[in-house]
Amino acid sequence: MSVRFLARRVYLGVVVVLVSALAHGVTAKRARKVQEAVGVSARTIERWRDWWLVEFRESAFWKLMRARFSSPLDEATLPRSLIDGFGGEGREPMERLMRFLSPITTSSVPGSMPV
Repeated sequence: MSVRFLARRVYLGVVVVLVSALAHGVTAKRARKVQEAVGVSARTIERWRDWWLVEFRESAFWKLMRARFSSPLDEATLPRSLIDGFGGEGREPMERLMRFLSPITTSSVPGSMPV
């Protein structure tokens, strides 16, 4: 599933989530490998991290939806904590996360986030 993310550009949602999750404590060497593999700049990865840690956390969408999780998620490690929060094995957590995030990709859904 592809989601529109961060204004002008469209990325596969899975790529944005995984790269953002990998950015926690990433070393310079690992960052270069991720950049080469995904084809995005360090600056783009940093913008994705900022989006998760600032804009997403303060969004009306997240404030409403975070109550759906049985245990509080560690907002400092978003989106990694979201992936873990969905549970399951293999691709299940990522698929659940992509469905969860789908409303924020459009302004036609009440409470969605502008992109």
